[in-house]
Amino acid sequence: ASLAAQVASSLAKNGATVGVINVRVYRPFVEEEFLEVLAPSVQNIAVLGQVKDQAAVSDKSEHSSLYTDVLAAVSFSTSLTQSPTVLDIKYAREQVWTPSKIVDVFRKAGRDLPEELDILDSSVQQYTFWNIDESPSVSAPLALGQLLSGDSALNVSVRTGRDNL
Repeated sequence: ASLAAQVASSLAKNGATVGVINVRVYRPFVEEEFLEVLAPSVQNIAVLGQVKDQAAVSDKSEHSSLYTDVLAAVSFSTSLTQSPTVLDIKYAREQVWTPSKIVDVFRKAGRDLPEELDILDSSVQQYTFWNIDESPSVSAPLALGQLLSGDSALNVSVRTGRDNL
């Protein structure tokens, strides 16, 4: 959610008319509060909804639960001046979000954005740690990530992976 908000803010600085609504507490879904923060003139809503696995992402008959709630809220709303298009952007639990993937979501939602966008500033940094499983420092990246995430101004993400080769 914070990555999407940062990307939307960066796109808005470049003149794009985009926004992000973060549904912090999913159940129960409060339609009134969602519609209250939704701009009455909204044309497209792309719902990022997590589904069970990659097969569910590919299955056109399966929808995310958040999508069905947003679709119902928008369909039965009397406060919107027009009925916006609601898109179900499904993703699997293992999906890794990057700024460019968030930009792709805005494009799917009908935003006409230039191909080359400078959405990352010089403060964005990425680190890679290589180690072996038995090393005493194997937990260092996670500890460092937890330490950095204590600063609410930072967007910190830690991903770990194993390679047997």
